[in-house]
Amino acid sequence: MSGPRIALPGSTLSRESEEHWIGVADLDQQVTATIMVRRRATASSLAEELLAGTAPSVSRENASDIGADPQDVAAVRSFLDANGFKVLLLDAIARTIQFEGTIQQIDHTFGVRMAWFESARGERFLSYRGSILIPESLQGIIIALLGLDQRPAARRTSFQ
Repeated sequence: MSGPRIALPGSTLSRESEEHWIGVADLDQQVTATIMVRRRATASSLAEELLAGTAPSVSRENASDIGADPQDVAAVRSFLDANGFKVLLLDAIARTIQFEGTIQQIDHTFGVRMAWFESARGERFLSYRGSILIPESLQGIIIALLGLDQRPAARRTSFQ
């Protein structure tokens, strides 16, 4: 990836003391991830009204008013295409772009090092080291990159 890159805010993982690195990931393994894009600039007041319950209901016709700006979506799509990723789903209303690529592509494009980790409970999961880097030109447009840290978020419990 060329051009200046910056760390995506909130993307640096602090490894918990009970997690440990167990091995490198297969560079050819496919990974599916999702980029979240910011809301349109004009949507912030409507979004606040919706959260407060004071906005009129949103119809399908005007739902795009609170989604992502088409120019932002196009910029992220162009970035993914330029780096050889396959876009699986693009939803401007939900502000998400789901894509697929190899671990090698992820490592190179986002400046991370994907690897296998194990928790103290013996759960193995794919995650990364470092901070997710994005092009400076996409700063503020990309607000999250989900799916690179695959550690279990919930555990089964038994009820007695």
